[in-house]
Amino acid sequence: MNKIIEIAKENKEAKENKQETMELCQIFPGEILELIWKFVPLETKVFVTKDYYETYHESIIYPKIKPYYSSFIRYIVRENMYYVFQIHLNYYNDCLTMRN
Repeated sequence: MNKIIEIAKENKEAKENKQETMELCQIFPGEILELIWKFVPLETKVFVTKDYYETYHESIIYPKIKPYYSSFIRYIVRENMYYVFQIHLNYYNDCLTMRN
């Protein structure tokens, strides 16, 4: 359960960093932002947009939460994280259909 709380705190910090990042994006021109973006690790990019989350949650997030998956699901239901729950539910359904 502590690991789930740790991951949730990382998500919260990522949200706060996202706001700061958005403020910086308004300051710098697009060319500089493109250069910087190349050096941002994928573990950070996954929390920037929904598209990145949908694309990389299987490879970045899922391995971290796999041992704590049931606790993670309870946590996101308790916190009303509908989007995250929907993504993981779709992933789970896809895994079940591939098995059959």
